[in-house]
Amino acid sequence: MKNLMLVSTQRFAGKTGIAINLIKELRDRGRKAGYFKPVGNLAVGIDGHVADRDAVFAKQALDLDLAQDSLCPLVLTSTETMRTLKNSEDDDARRRIETAFLEAQAA
Repeated sequence: MKNLMLVSTQRFAGKTGIAINLIKELRDRGRKAGYFKPVGNLAVGIDGHVADRDAVFAKQALDLDLAQDSLCPLVLTSTETMRTLKNSEDDDARRRIETAFLEAQAA
């Protein structure tokens, strides 16, 4: 399996839109393709949990059957950002991202 990461030097540059359309195109061509956002910063409340807005949108647009935490395991609310910055060797955050990536990759 090949992995592709979309990045930009600007916020709101269209990365999620490009990712969703690319995934749809690949699926139309018979390829297996999924969505994963390791770290989100657009926190929204979903069913009593914090989730990333882009990941929520991608889950709906792509009809993904994964838990929201598997699509975006680390959402940096102001509290989470401060906790992560204070613990520069944050193994918990790294472990959450790695575990969720493997779950998303297997789906």
